[in-house]
Amino acid sequence: MTVKRKWKRRSDTKKMTKEALILKYMRESKKLSMRKAAKVVGISNAQVNHAENGRKDLHPDFILK
Repeated sequence: MTVKRKWKRRSDTKKMTKEALILKYMRESKKLSMRKAAKVVGISNAQVNHAENGRKDLHPDFILK
């Protein structure tokens, strides 16, 4: 079954930003899993995953954490 959407969701496309690449680099350099990094920052691991994979725009507050 195919679902037609009236609008495109941000998660439908990937856009790798500098911030996303830096987030991934910093997490890997500290040898943290996505789950542990999310716990340290205080967000869900899905948000970290979406941010690193370019499916979520990074809000400035998120970047500061």
